[in-house]
Amino acid sequence: MLRRPTHRHVAIVAALSPASLVLSHDLSFLATYGAGSEAALRATGHDEGWASAVRAVIAISVLLATLGLGRLLALWRTARRVERESGTHPRTDWHSFGRTVLATWAWLALVTAAWFLVQENLELISIGQPLPGLEPLIGEGPVGPLILIPVISLILSFIGGLFRWGIAALHARIAAAAAARARHGTGRVAAPVGAETHRPKVLSRNLGLRAPPSHLAA
Repeated sequence: MLRRPTHRHVAIVAALSPASLVLSHDLSFLATYGAGSEAALRATGHDEGWASAVRAVIAISVLLATLGLGRLLALWRTARRVERESGTHPRTDWHSFGRTVLATWAWLALVTAAWFLVQENLELISIGQPLPGLEPLIGEGPVGPLILIPVISLILSFIGGLFRWGIAALHARIAAAAAARARHGTGRVAAPVGAETHRPKVLSRNLGLRAPPSHLAA
């Protein structure tokens, strides 16, 4: 049973679903029609608008991946610096990474399948063909969308989950190292400001209680 997605899951699925749809769609045609896949695309209503959408999705996906890598690198450098200053040693929680990938995969596969059906139904209706329903999801070849969508969704979920888990793990490392550095800083007790000046006052008070030297007393 699928759990209700968190805001982070919604964000990562929304970022990955266009690439998942484009790859699943075009690879399904390629697996079914082989060298005639381009002709099959044109025959089923995939005009220049679809090609432009594919190019836009690829460009946006590359941009998002570049920004994600930059964010990970910046957080990693910060984590390493704070950990060196605090003397802490990070521990990697791979279990949370696995949970992130599985949760993302389940929702991404469902969203991709829904987008695929909507896309194919609208395109076939636009060229005057009857509403196909669930038929496009089944496909005509041995490797159709029903197989490709889960496989591609899993690959993209692994990549996207790695970004999401990496950012969360680095944030946790930075917070832990900063807390350790703060504890070490407060553990050092500084000498009171008047410590050195206090001792002469005590000595002078004690000396004042003693009797004067005998030759002065005489």
